[in-house]
Amino acid sequence: MLAAIGESHPDVVVVCGDICQRGTAEQARIAAAECAGLGVLVVAVLGNHDYLSGAADEVAAILAEAGVVVLRGQSVLLDLPGRGRLALVGAMGQMEAVTPRQRHLVPAAEYDPVHYRRMLTHRSIRAATAVVSVLHVPGFKTATSGEPEHLVEQMFNPAMGRAVGRSRRVRLCLNAHCHRGCERYRTRSSGLRGRSASCRVTGTLTRTYELDPRTGRVATVHEGLPWPADLYDKPAPHPGPGVAPRPTSARNLAS
Repeated sequence: MLAAIGESHPDVVVVCGDICQRGTAEQARIAAAECAGLGVLVVAVLGNHDYLSGAADEVAAILAEAGVVVLRGQSVLLDLPGRGRLALVGAMGQMEAVTPRQRHLVPAAEYDPVHYRRMLTHRSIRAATAVVSVLHVPGFKTATSGEPEHLVEQMFNPAMGRAVGRSRRVRLCLNAHCHRGCERYRTRSSGLRGRSASCRVTGTLTRTYELDPRTGRVATVHEGLPWPADLYDKPAPHPGPGVAPRPTSARNLAS
């Protein structure tokens, strides 16, 4: 599956959380080995599934040892020769997405909108040609279109969305978490473009996008492999938790 990402020659692979199904160190080592063999920079945020076993810090450390840049309310600036600089700012996006007994393990930087807005405007990324917001839990209700009505309010964090929307430098929002959301959306308040990386939503294991940093326009340049619906559990009319979205990739984001 990761070999398919490599064939699309991305500048960076973005994993929008739920790297592990149960958040164990063993699962993290498997994911880390795959990412290390990809031959391209991998940037990731943690999802609620990565907290399930209470070992999220260990999961993040294992991934970091393999060269994965794990953003937990942090940013990274990438130089793309001849095409400018790309900044990615990322976090999980919502404490309530984690089970109550694990919430004390979630650092405030993972869900605090004040901190996140500060990261989106931090001097360390002022040189960026384009800024991409990476949240496991989306910040905009439009991303949840298609979710059962009684679950919608649990599937996004409007406070984080406001933090993103107030930053005039963000050109693209990436998220996962949703099971029946929409793959592409526009925010109602600021018109930002968003893409879901959830394989349940896209129907593929990976997606490769190309971003124009001036206009914010996003093009899908590689669909990736189809997602086998029975990879982790049997398809159900009302999908529940337990299926981990797989990596999505982004190509030529500053071209």
